[in-house]
Amino acid sequence: MLAQLGDPFTRFLTPEAYATMSSSTTGSVSGVGLEMTFKDDSGEGESSGSGLKAGEGVLTVVAPVAGGPAAEAGIESGDVVTSIGGQSTAGLSLYEIAQRLQGAPGSKVSVGVIKDGTSAPVELDVERRVITLEPVRSALCGPEVTTDKGERVGYIGLSTFNSKSADAFESALKGLKEEGAHAFIVDLRNNSGGLFPAAVQIADELMPGGVVVYISDSVGVKDVYEAEDSGMPTAEKPQDPVVVLVNRGTASASEVLAGALKDNHRALILGEGTFGKGLIQSLVPLADGSAVAVTVARYQTPSLRDINKVGIMPDGPEPPELDFVVADGPSKVCAALEGAPATAPRIFDGAPRMFEPAEGDEFDELDFTL
Repeated sequence: MLAQLGDPFTRFLTPEAYATMSSSTTGSVSGVGLEMTFKDDSGEGESSGSGLKAGEGVLTVVAPVAGGPAAEAGIESGDVVTSIGGQSTAGLSLYEIAQRLQGAPGSKVSVGVIKDGTSAPVELDVERRVITLEPVRSALCGPEVTTDKGERVGYIGLSTFNSKSADAFESALKGLKEEGAHAFIVDLRNNSGGLFPAAVQIADELMPGGVVVYISDSVGVKDVYEAEDSGMPTAEKPQDPVVVLVNRGTASASEVLAGALKDNHRALILGEGTFGKGLIQSLVPLADGSAVAVTVARYQTPSLRDINKVGIMPDGPEPPELDFVVADGPSKVCAALEGAPATAPRIFDGAPRMFEPAEGDEFDELDFTL
């Protein structure tokens, strides 16, 4: 019956599949640490080596969990997953795939992947272990790491948006300010998303007002999420500069946050174009413990830019000094900046210091196509 809707992301979840999804946003899970999605391959005009025809979609890694088993095995954002445990992934749902990847800590599973620019899959053995989803890591970089105005730099890495993320981010930001930080790097690289409300709350921490995101459905704008007015004179008071790092593993709720900060001129976005995962689903629990996931709307940035299949385009490239410390934590990032003191002044040079709320078009001009 659901197939008649013509939406591959609207699906029935068995009780086991629903439990699997719920566990990913509440704390920890035993598996390999991968976020995946089916990505439309029609733009390539060929199969991309996955065994699927163009347009069917390929099972693509959005991002590996930082420091997790999959990342350690060499699985990266953009890899196409062709098999799990020697069995093809063709025809499987995301939740069937998740069940195959999860298992007892210490057990191993083979994952077949096709790397970007190659055509033949390689088999990688990945050891399952308990993945604790601690969403925020932070550090005040050394005194030699400053902007050109002499401001100390604090680093906050956000690996996921779960039930702990907003409070942890607020605590980290407050702590860094108390330590003397007045410029901030927010690292969203390989953050594949999670709970949407957490992204809105974090945007609210960084923005003194303005639209965070529009939720649009088939008839236009359904909801508008705004940052709470902090009471500060946004057009007059300089803001602490913020630089946000993104890559192609930055997806969904991460793109909501990056888009809000970019469109409202609250942060400078550096890195790669993001993943482009902008559809919104509603989970409807059923009496027997199962659920139905239904696509109901999509995200649009404060400037009414579509996220789905497009992503957020950065303002500039990632600093080469930070390219090799994507998943190594705040100490390694700060060490890289401390070893290259000219980097921080360079990357913060273009960071906005005056908040300018975005101006979108009229709501009734929105186009909506799922």
